[in-house]
Amino acid sequence: MAIKITKPSIGGFTIIEVLIVLSLMAVLASIAVSDMNLLTTSKILKARDNFFIALNKARNLAINHNSPVSLCKSANMAKCTNQDGYEQGWIIFTDVDRDGKYDSGERKFSLSNLNLGSISIRGNNNFKNRVTFLPSGDSTTFGRFVLCHNSRLKTSEMIFINSTGKPRIAPDNNKNRIPEDYNNKDILSCLTATTILD
Repeated sequence: MAIKITKPSIGGFTIIEVLIVLSLMAVLASIAVSDMNLLTTSKILKARDNFFIALNKARNLAINHNSPVSLCKSANMAKCTNQDGYEQGWIIFTDVDRDGKYDSGERKFSLSNLNLGSISIRGNNNFKNRVTFLPSGDSTTFGRFVLCHNSRLKTSEMIFINSTGKPRIAPDNNKNRIPEDYNNKDILSCLTATTILD
């Protein structure tokens, strides 16, 4: 009697093959999430740097032109607005009457209309609509700006301005990707109605 030997079917998968495929899929998914986080962080840092440069520019213009200079949020780059945040854009202008509004006769130095998508730039009460620098370089008040992606505190950034007017990027000493306030504590809000911690 002859013994018939059959080859294993190539149509099915062994458990080991399935586990290898699942492991590879998990690795690829984690890389995709990591890439998304890097992209978000990159966009936040770019927005922070652009806004930080604009604040320093406004301060330097006030000193160099010996005149009050304001940076206000603007949707149309023609006038200041009290709506939404600085992510829609801003105007830098001489603000002789220090009213925080761009009036005819005042000199417009710069404007920016960024396409920030889901990134917000919000000032606290003192800087809700504008920041004004005096010829001395001092700010008329002090406060902060918070930059967030989709209102998430993780990966957010913050810029302080004290009464001397010098902008400063907030630290993240505990490395949890949330900036810290004057008291060395994590900020609690993106200054919007909804805040998500993770």
